[in-house]
Amino acid sequence: MVKPDLEGKVIWGHKRGEGSRSGAAWALPCLAFAAALSLPGALRAEEPVPPDQPSLNLYGMTGLIDMPSAEMQPDAQFSITSSFFGGYLRNTISVQFLPGLETAFRYSVLDEMVGGGSDAL
Repeated sequence: MVKPDLEGKVIWGHKRGEGSRSGAAWALPCLAFAAALSLPGALRAEEPVPPDQPSLNLYGMTGLIDMPSAEMQPDAQFSITSSFFGGYLRNTISVQFLPGLETAFRYSVLDEMVGGGSDAL
């Protein structure tokens, strides 16, 4: 409640019971605030599940980007890949024959390659 003072100043104040909240009335906003603070922890993402089989790199072999890895594909895995990166088109057919033997046939197209021989000088 706002009351004007004798000099025209406004004094802010209220009597007990006028506009004041009881303990039960404060419980709901406080509970909602506490729940809002704990919500990011409850919604925290779990660790991603790793894939069941290893990924293929830009060469069509098991690995990451342009780096091979020691992982192997499942037995009898057959894959056909095609990638274009840095002016090179790489087409690969790879097969995992045995648990430790991965074979591949790769066909590459190099667009901006300088030809060899005496004409290149």
